[in-house]
Amino acid sequence: MRPPSRTGNPRARDPEVPLADVAPWQHRDVLVPRPCAGWTAERFLHERFSDWPQEALDAGLADGLVVHPTRGVLAPDDLVDGGEVLDVQIPGLAPVDPPPPIPPILYEDDRVVAVDKPSDLVMHPQGTRFQYALVTLAKAHWPEARMDLAHRLDRDTSGIVLLTKDKAANAALKASFREGLAHKRYIARVLGRPAWDEAVLSWPIGRAEGPIRIQMTATVDGQSAQTRVRVLARDGARPEALVALEPTTGRTHQLRVHLARAGHPILGDVLYGTHEHTFLDIRGRGRQPSTDAETHAPRLLLHARALRIPHPDGGWIDLEAPLPMAFVDRRGA
Repeated sequence: MRPPSRTGNPRARDPEVPLADVAPWQHRDVLVPRPCAGWTAERFLHERFSDWPQEALDAGLADGLVVHPTRGVLAPDDLVDGGEVLDVQIPGLAPVDPPPPIPPILYEDDRVVAVDKPSDLVMHPQGTRFQYALVTLAKAHWPEARMDLAHRLDRDTSGIVLLTKDKAANAALKASFREGLAHKRYIARVLGRPAWDEAVLSWPIGRAEGPIRIQMTATVDGQSAQTRVRVLARDGARPEALVALEPTTGRTHQLRVHLARAGHPILGDVLYGTHEHTFLDIRGRGRQPSTDAETHAPRLLLHARALRIPHPDGGWIDLEAPLPMAFVDRRGA
C-alpha cells in the first residue's frame, strides 16, 4: 500500500513505485467539469493541460501526484466522476515555492482593502503553469470575506491595488473607476530628458498588428485616451527622467503606449521599450541580463503612487504607496 494521501484515503498501487515527497504547499485544486465524467485521469490531464508535456503529466500520475478527494491516488486509467476537485501535486502545475506574504496593507476596513502590490505579481492566475496571484493570496489572508479585485494593474506595475470584502462594495468601487470618479497618480522613470515640463498626451489607443497579441498602439482609429505628464526630475548622470502621470481615461497599457509614442518609453518595459523579438524571446526563456541592458532596468519602473476614490459608505479614501528605491536611486541598476 502507498502511504496515506493528503485526503487520508490511500489507494493500493505498485509498492515498488513510492510517492514523491510533497511539500505542504505543493497542492493545486483542479475542478473536473461535469462533461468530463467517465474520462480516464490520463485523458483529463492531457486535455486540461494540453500545452504541458504529456510525459510530465504521465510521470506525475505514475508518482501518485494526482489525488481524488474520496478515492485517493489516481492511476492513469482510473475514471473521473465530473464535478469533483482533484488535488494535483505535479511541480509546475502545483507551486514549486512556498507562497509569498500578502503585500503590505495600506488601508483596511470592514469592506475595503488596499495593498502595495510588488512588481511581477499577477492579479489573477494565468495559463496552466501555477503562479501565485494577488487575489488568491488575499483569499487566503482573509478567508472569512469574499475578496475581489476592484481594478487591475499590469503584472509588472507596482503600487496601489484596491480589493473588496463584499459584492456591493466591489460594484460601487468599479462604478467609481468606470465613471471617472477615481483620481490616480503614477510615477515612472523614463528614457531621455523631456524638453517640456508638462504635457497632455492624447493619442487614441487600439490593438497593434503583429505577432504580440496583447500589444496596443497609438492609432487614429483607436479609443480616445488622455494622460497628463509632469516632469519631476531630470537625471544629471543618465539620459533619464522621473515623471508623474495622471490618466483621465483607462485604456489598456495607456501610460506605456503614450510615453513610448512620445519618445520616452518607461525603463524596463519589454513590450514598448524594445524590439518585439525581445519580448517574444522573454516569453520563451524568461527575462535575461541582456533584456535589462536593452530596456535600461531590471523591471518596469512604473508605480501606482496615489489614489483618491469615493468609499462605498460615503466619504473618500485617500491612499499613497511608498516610492520604491529603484525609482530614486539608480546606482545599483
